[in-house]
Amino acid sequence: MAEGIALFDVYRFNPEKDSGPHRKKYEVELQKNMTVLDGLRQVQERRDGFLAFRASCQGGQCGACAMRINGRVRLACETRIETLGKHVIHIDPLPNLTVIRDLVVDMGPFWQSYEQIRPWLSPDVHHVEREHPQAPGDRERMDAYTGCILCGACYAVCPAVRRTPWFVGPAALAKVFRFVADSRDGDAGERIEALNSHAGVWGCDTTFCCIRVCPKGVPTTHAITAMRRKLVMKKIKGILSLIPLERESTTG
Repeated sequence: MAEGIALFDVYRFNPEKDSGPHRKKYEVELQKNMTVLDGLRQVQERRDGFLAFRASCQGGQCGACAMRINGRVRLACETRIETLGKHVIHIDPLPNLTVIRDLVVDMGPFWQSYEQIRPWLSPDVHHVEREHPQAPGDRERMDAYTGCILCGACYAVCPAVRRTPWFVGPAALAKVFRFVADSRDGDAGERIEALNSHAGVWGCDTTFCCIRVCPKGVPTTHAITAMRRKLVMKKIKGILSLIPLERESTTG
């Protein structure tokens, strides 16, 4: 039995036949604990079978249903309609990415950035052929960064991505730090050095937008600032290592 009606105001755009984006409203019959994804499925099944959106696990683990709901980027499968507090619910595709159709965006630039950072473990050469057990403290240093589900929410709200297309984005940088913080990885220094540019860690505006929208609470900005500190400390150590040589040359 329906528990009321909500009005979905949905962004629509089919580049094959539309001259530009437009909006369309749909009535959704509410059920207890209904999510925005449930509502979109109802619209697709009962009112408009041509409505396009992405969804998969329905459990907040795949990230496919990330979209902008009432102005905020969220996972549709985790957003219960009753918590939105509005009769009219505005639904839009992720910003910072090109719309393919309706709520479906081209995730290509996001995945290209992710691929750049080599998102796999590169074991230390001393541990290639045997186990490398981790102490609890070693595991804790990387735990906060293993929860990223690559939904693209942080990429979609990042002002640096919007301004600078070649910036790799917050999700890629958080994934880098996941390996930098991993005691089993042998490429930590190279990973950070590869991002020592405005396309990498220095491109971030440090607005914390990524943390605010992350459905898994990944502290992305903290990872970026930690890698910046490592680069600065490396530079300082390099300068200090030259000081004795300069003194020696002047006294000689």
